[in-house]
Amino acid sequence: MHSMGPATPIHESPYGSSKVVTGGWRSFSTLCSKPGHDGHRWWYGYVASGQEGWVWGAYLET
Repeated sequence: MHSMGPATPIHESPYGSSKVVTGGWRSFSTLCSKPGHDGHRWWYGYVASGQEGWVWGAYLET
């Protein structure tokens, strides 16, 4: 489980230009990750509501 800021966007794919599916959650459970085109990792997981998506790694805190 990772923490993140309340305004952190959760995307439908691991790209900053992809659609934001939800945001505003404080915790994010990660399932996997992949490198992004800019050298940063994107993490796939879900929030308490069950909504799944991708978060840019720089927004996550342990």
